[in-house]
Amino acid sequence: MNAAYRTAVVERADRTQRHLDDGHRSVRAWIVTVTDTTAHDAAVTARTARALRSLPALATAFAAGQVPEASVRQITRRWSNPVCADHLPQFDTVLTHWATTMPADEFATLMVEWERRADPDGTHRDRDTAHDQRRAGFRHLGTEVHGFLQCGTYHGAVLEEILDRYERAEFEADLAAARAQHGP
Repeated sequence: MNAAYRTAVVERADRTQRHLDDGHRSVRAWIVTVTDTTAHDAAVTARTARALRSLPALATAFAAGQVPEASVRQITRRWSNPVCADHLPQFDTVLTHWATTMPADEFATLMVEWERRADPDGTHRDRDTAHDQRRAGFRHLGTEVHGFLQCGTYHGAVLEEILDRYERAEFEADLAAARAQHGP
């Protein structure tokens, strides 16, 4: 049974609660029994089936064999993140286009970047949590100093800009000193 057909069967069983007729408490348990697969793989298939309900372009392309299963899973994996799930339907058409035209490994990289932009504070974290958990510090190790920073994306971008400006000023000063000593 191909992946698209299997996913469609699972979607229908989940939507109609057909798995309850066989005495299974969840569609995942039903999948494990019927297909003799692992609980993890069954959960992934159930998640994919549910996610495809809100992604009609992807569902159609997957059923037509135009999108590899790996690319479908890259998209539907982001459906587990509530922040990304809210954005996925808006990007259904464009993500489906890229999933049909890019190699699966390149598409996986694109989805990592998409998720980072859709949920800049990370899965299940909000900006207040990132702000409340911010910290920074330095560790002195012999003749070196190591710094660390943990904060939300906004403050991280501000601090990154400050460090970039400092680095640029140091470079310009070193360059001016080298030119003064060695000539232009």
